[in-house]
Amino acid sequence: MSVAKVIVITHGNAAEDMVDAVERVVGKLDVRTISVRIGEARADTESAIERVVDELRAEEVLFLTDLEGSTPYNLCCKRCGGHSVVLSGMNLPMLFKLATADRAHGALPLAEELRATGLKSISIRTAVGK
Repeated sequence: MSVAKVIVITHGNAAEDMVDAVERVVGKLDVRTISVRIGEARADTESAIERVVDELRAEEVLFLTDLEGSTPYNLCCKRCGGHSVVLSGMNLPMLFKLATADRAHGALPLAEELRATGLKSISIRTAVGK
């Protein structure tokens, strides 16, 4: 297995903003980001994904997307050949975990570790006694 490269792709500026927030705390994450603008043509999004994947020259890519079933998610799935993986529902705890996660085991184990962290970070709290 090769070291997994990571691409964070979201609608609007969420990718850059979330990565920036995490990097201000933990330092450089070694990820690439892609922002999909409102009204952006599908072909433009697809070209951006292809360009970044080609620049990475990686055998394995982990795509972190914001929304399952969206255009970015579907285009990443389409591009997801070989050992690459798409993980949707990306959140800040996943990116914090990425700072210490071992990428050497490949994209799928990395995705599973990030998913577990993301799920564990979701909670509901109610007011006691109301």
